[in-house]
Amino acid sequence: MCKALKFRLPVSGIIQINEDIVNKLTTFKQIESDSTEAGGIILGRKLIGTNNLIIDEITIPFPDDIRKRYSFKRKQENHQKVVETRWKESEKTENYLGEWHTHAEDNPTPSNIDKNDWKRRIMKDNLYLDFLISIIVGRKNIEIWVTDKQKNVIKLKKENV
Repeated sequence: MCKALKFRLPVSGIIQINEDIVNKLTTFKQIESDSTEAGGIILGRKLIGTNNLIIDEITIPFPDDIRKRYSFKRKQENHQKVVETRWKESEKTENYLGEWHTHAEDNPTPSNIDKNDWKRRIMKDNLYLDFLISIIVGRKNIEIWVTDKQKNVIKLKKENV
């Protein structure tokens, strides 16, 4: 079992990945030499009166997503249905925060393809926040980056829990 993870936001506030989500993310680690990338979307909420965010849910790969050793391509439709359902069920408190995927490396770092995708998404996606959250799950560590409206990609620091 993994415990919740917390990361410090650049300006102020914390992003917390709840324990059940950490456990779900770690099931997709690319441990074996033939493991394929996995990914999905991140859903969560902002705590009222704070800049703190809670990641409550992620989507996991659907059968029509394309999974290869070094790439993951999410098909929009199934993941979007989950976003819309959670938005309604949570009475408009849980929303799309960003994307997650795996890398076949111990300590994940974003590729240029990742960074370019994040910069495109920050301009294109209908976002609940002023930034996009991106999680990469490595074989040993989970890391988070945010991309702001100026297209700056910033790695977040883990908080000691």
